[in-house]
Amino acid sequence: MGFYALIMIAAILYPNILQVLNLLGSVFSVTLGFIFPITIYHKRFKGSIPPLTYVMNYTVVILGVVGGASGVYSTVTSF
Repeated sequence: MGFYALIMIAAILYPNILQVLNLLGSVFSVTLGFIFPITIYHKRFKGSIPPLTYVMNYTVVILGVVGGASGVYSTVTSF
């Protein structure tokens, strides 16, 4: 509850804080949702991952990075 109040106060005091939060959300969601889990998976099962799984994992990472880059681009162009 306090976190939302803090965001609301920041939005009132700094009208452009939404763009900053959008940029942070794009970067951290890609990192935490796509890159970090696949990196942990590769470290955990090193040497026993089938080649098709490598292809699928890197495809998911690429799609995540493209989605994050489009989020950053749309935020930057809205300034």
